[in-house]
Amino acid sequence: MNQIIEFEDTGQDFLKWIVSPTGEVLDCVPFQAWLWCEKKVVATQFNKAGKLVLVLLDPETKEEMVLKHAITSIRTTNKSQFHAPKKAAKIPTGLTAAQARS
Repeated sequence: MNQIIEFEDTGQDFLKWIVSPTGEVLDCVPFQAWLWCEKKVVATQFNKAGKLVLVLLDPETKEEMVLKHAITSIRTTNKSQFHAPKKAAKIPTGLTAAQARS
């Protein structure tokens, strides 16, 4: 099962991650999913409330970083994302964006 990791709010742009059993960050809210998704949490079994998270940033260079935001809770979930993805509006072929808006 996946885990939801909640972080202490110290003004950062993310508060929760969904992490797979292999440590991959699957989703991040409220912001910065573009930055954190597909990164890897290292040694998830050692993470617990009050502790910090070690993240593998680049598997090729083995670059890692410790987040300065402490974990407030970890719980299991069957979710892989917090919200269903929004469907993109389709613009009919052959129309410009301005024509489609009118």
